Amino acid sequence: MFENYLATKEDLKAIEEGISTVWLKELDFMFKNRKLINNIIVISYDSKFFYVWTKILLPKFNKLSTQLKEYNFYKINHYIKIEDDQQLGWCAGLKIKKITQYLPKQLTIDNFQYPKVSGSLLGPFIKSHIGQKDAYSTRQSYLATIVHEFGHIYYGQHKLDWYSDKKENLKYLKTALNLYESKTIDLKYFKVRIPSYMSFSELYAFCVEYTTACLFWLRYKNKLDMENKKILKQQIKNENRNNLNIQNSVFESTKGQHIFALTIGKIILSRFPDSWPEKILSINQLG
Repeated sequence: MFENYLATKEDLKAIEEGISTVWLKELDFMFKNRKLINNIIVISYDSKFFYVWTKILLPKFNKLSTQLKEYNFYKINHYIKIEDDQQLGWCAGLKIKKITQYLPKQLTIDNFQYPKVSGSLLGPFIKSHIGQKDAYSTRQSYLATIVHEFGHIYYGQHKLDWYSDKKENLKYLKTALNLYESKTIDLKYFKVRIPSYMSFSELYAFCVEYTTACLFWLRYKNKLDMENKKILKQQIKNENRNNLNIQNSVFESTKGQHIFALTIGKIILSRFPDSWPEKILSINQLG
């Protein structure tokens, strides 16, 4: 239906209005920390081009005119067949995964530091939803959909869905290694963010085992420290190699539970030596 569709001025104007809505002062109470959405890259598409709004300057691409003063606007050729079901809405992330083949490297390096929202243009969106006979067949619903995706990103910056920030992951791994090596680390303001899916059971069990070893089995505790130092050095290398845009962190939920436990567990035990049981049992952000 939309195999030859090209963006109109009204299509592009609607996206800019959606972005502008996010920054209205009336929404300050929902987006209190504006820094968390400051780097969001907005991407839409038609049959021939991707349309990109970003605060990142791309010297190799020609900037186009935009009403958004703090954004740069670019139009990038593509040769992807856009399916009709990809015209139904927006998402936090890339609606079309093959987009990365055409985007400049600056926009694809780090999905956590530079998150993306993407979706269809106004015209195809409305026409698609008229066919669906639902509540999303109006211009207002289109604008609301764009704001909705900013909400997903904002929430995700507070409550991790997965360990996707390599810089933060390496901070945990290196801090834990330093603690196993008995180096003095100031943890007073050190915060640990734990995704909701992670197994607190494995974390709690590690802390029980390690604390008991400290109390009664120092020889075993010392061997455990030596083993965990070797593990962490290897995992730091692995995490440095990982491309977290397309690969799992070493803390991956099904295979990395023990890495997660021996890393975060050591930090928590050092930060909360007496109160760690209550901390683990009650909250998923420790700091």
